[in-house]
Amino acid sequence: MKIGTWIVSFVLFLGSAWFVYESTNLSGGVSLGEPGPGRMPIAVGVATMLLSGALIVYTSLAKTGETVRFPYLFNIGLFTVLVVVYGLIISYIGYYASTGLFLFAIMVLLRTRWQTAAAVTVGFLAFVFLIFDKLLTVPLP
Repeated sequence: MKIGTWIVSFVLFLGSAWFVYESTNLSGGVSLGEPGPGRMPIAVGVATMLLSGALIVYTSLAKTGETVRFPYLFNIGLFTVLVVVYGLIISYIGYYASTGLFLFAIMVLLRTRWQTAAAVTVGFLAFVFLIFDKLLTVPLP
C-alpha cells in the first residue's frame, strides 16, 4: 500500500505541475501588475504541489507497516462525479439552476438536513444574484 500511496502522490504532483504550467498562459498570473484570471489557478496548483510533495516525503519516510487510509473514498468519488456533471450542465441550464442543484446535492452528500441545504442554496444564489448581477452587473453564464 505504501507504493500505491507514493504513486498517487507523485501523479498528483505531476498533474499539479502541469496545471501550474498551463495557468501561466492566462493573463495576470505571473506578472507583478494587476492580478488577472491566472493568479488563482497558479496559487491552487502550487498549494496542491506542496501538499502532494509533503505526502511523497511522508510516505517515503513512513515505516513499512504504516498506510494512509481513505475511509470516505466513495464520497470523494461521488463528489468528483457531481463536479464533472456540474461542469457539463452549466452551459445547458444556466449558472443559477446548475449551481443550485450542485450546492443542494453536495450539502445533502455531507449529511446536512435538506431544509438547511435548501436555505443555504437559496441564500447563496440570492447573494450571487444581488452582488454580481445587480450591483456589479457581471453577466453569469
